[in-house]
Amino acid sequence: MQNSGVLIQRTEVVRVHLDTLEQLLSVAKPAVAESVRASLSLRFLFDGALSQTAHLLGHTIEIPAPVLEGIPIEEAVLFACGGYHLGAA
Repeated sequence: MQNSGVLIQRTEVVRVHLDTLEQLLSVAKPAVAESVRASLSLRFLFDGALSQTAHLLGHTIEIPAPVLEGIPIEEAVLFACGGYHLGAA
């Protein structure tokens, strides 16, 4: 039996990943397992699902980013999810 319907809506999956991240924030001493779960959720959300869902629902996403002006790049520690732009930087 073939069914071309969508099994899970993108908005539902985004909610699951956002809930996962919220739960992980309450973990006092996160270990490797929590880090892997957070990484998977962040990757899914930042690979377009979050922005697509926000656009669909008419929401604007604003992410505060640290100001790096005046900080020597060799002394700055940055976490990169993989080629994402922060503002105009």
